[in-house]
Amino acid sequence: MDQRFRILPTFWEPRGDERTRTMKLRRKPIAAKYAAEIAALYADATTGGTCARR
Repeated sequence: MDQRFRILPTFWEPRGDERTRTMKLRRKPIAAKYAAEIAALYADATTGGTCARR
């Protein structure tokens, strides 16, 4: 599995757009707010190929 990540220069506060008061992720607002960053992570992903797990 190809895993990609990006460190953002922001802190997600409780009760903010990205987290609830109990620190759970609000996935839909995160996906909407960071759509360009998410698309960029997968833009250069290679398709096809196989991966053998051990």
